[in-house]
Amino acid sequence: MITKKDYTIKVGFIWTVRDDPALPNDFYKFNNDDFWDGFWLDYEKSYNYNLSFGKMIYINNDRSLRLNLSAGLGFTETFFYKDFKLVNGHYDYVRSRNSTISLIINPKIEVPFINILGLTFSPILVINKRNVYFGFGVGGILGLIR
Repeated sequence: MITKKDYTIKVGFIWTVRDDPALPNDFYKFNNDDFWDGFWLDYEKSYNYNLSFGKMIYINNDRSLRLNLSAGLGFTETFFYKDFKLVNGHYDYVRSRNSTISLIINPKIEVPFINILGLTFSPILVINKRNVYFGFGVGGILGLIR
């Protein structure tokens, strides 16, 4: 949402994945019979519910290209695996979850095409006590665009 003075408010959801650093190097040597379980074990997954505030800066005179400088806080739940132990030729492990508060920095370049549709391009930085995630996103704008 953009206010009359070009400040922005955003409620959002961010899903991130990264290689799980706890996965043993020889995991697939011993657990190759369960492809899907092994596939999901490769990744540490995080779900981020966030509230961000920002300022809209128009790059050109006709306002068809704009920069939304946005940052805020998020509640992050991270799902991961730990305590890998080789038992009878297979790894046993524990599924675990961690919840924390994150700082979200997510400036966007917004390109509205028509008054109800546009695209966004954005780097994203999620910082919390468990990890730091940096990525890039492409998104859509749908609604009353001004």
